[in-house]
Amino acid sequence: DHVLAKGRIDLFFIEFAVNDDQDARHTHKNCIRGLEGIIRQARTLQPHMDIICTHFVNPGMLKTLQETRMPLPMGAHEQVLKHYDVSTNFLARELVDRIAASTMDWKTFGGTHPKKAGNEMAAEGAAKILEAAWRTPLPKDARKQAHHIPAKPLDAGSYYNGHFLKPSLATQDMGFSYFVPEW
Repeated sequence: DHVLAKGRIDLFFIEFAVNDDQDARHTHKNCIRGLEGIIRQARTLQPHMDIICTHFVNPGMLKTLQETRMPLPMGAHEQVLKHYDVSTNFLARELVDRIAASTMDWKTFGGTHPKKAGNEMAAEGAAKILEAAWRTPLPKDARKQAHHIPAKPLDAGSYYNGHFLKPSLATQDMGFSYFVPEW
């Protein structure tokens, strides 16, 4: 409702890896269910909308990537992105490469909530994706085409039918709880 109800959207940017990792500590299954819910809802409601998913990073995820392993949320998200043919701006991996080449460091990047240098890297990654898509001119008779939505979701329990309810109307099952955090 916060985005899709605002009118026609041409390009939708999503970042969810850090939230799934440090904020929610989701399992692989719940990482898939959350991101698939977002993408499937978005593509169902606005099938012509393009999507770019950016993988930002926190210190734990950075260490995992530096050890040449994939952080759990990013691995799960990559499965969803491949299933729906959504572009990935793998900012976290780019940061790892630049740190290894001594052309960037965590502090300059800006940390989990990037500063100017980190945001410029994110913009560069998105620009590369768009430039690659625009490299070949469209034919003169080109028309908008809806993106393909796979007949089956990756996880039938994903949140693509999710919607907001008042807490008093929600049932508390499936391990969810309602509380006000201390912060």
